Amino acid sequence: GRAMQWWGLLPIVLGVLLRSWAAGYLSKDEQMATHGPYKLVRHPLYLGSCFLALGIIITLRHWLVTVVIGGLTALQYFHTIRHEEENLKNRFGHRYLKYCSEVGAVFPKLRNFKRLAEDSDIKFSIKQYLKNKEYECLLGVCVLLLILSLSSR
Repeated sequence: GRAMQWWGLLPIVLGVLLRSWAAGYLSKDEQMATHGPYKLVRHPLYLGSCFLALGIIITLRHWLVTVVIGGLTALQYFHTIRHEEENLKNRFGHRYLKYCSEVGAVFPKLRNFKRLAEDSDIKFSIKQYLKNKEYECLLGVCVLLLILSLSSR
């Protein structure tokens, strides 16, 4: 019975855009991603998901939603990032450790924003975005927002 806080759409849109941007640079199991948003953070897909969760929490503004979605998101990504970091260290060794020393896991280091302007031979690929099926996130968010919109009437 609570009114929706539609300004929660801002982090939702930010999350979708960040995940989409990252998916266009990620070649899973082929190479280490270090371009695009990966110049800012090592896990932009997970950061994007955290923005999505934050947006849902803000939009629904209920303590139970905050506890459940916030708690599950924090636990899930804490575990997933630890596991993935270990796998990447084993796979890429010193190169990944060097990357870790330069780029934060989910919080960007201010100096790295300058790196976005550097020219790179690796560009965003819509083909890679589609291969990674990131459009499924966009579709899921659209369905969720439709349901929320219809239920708030």
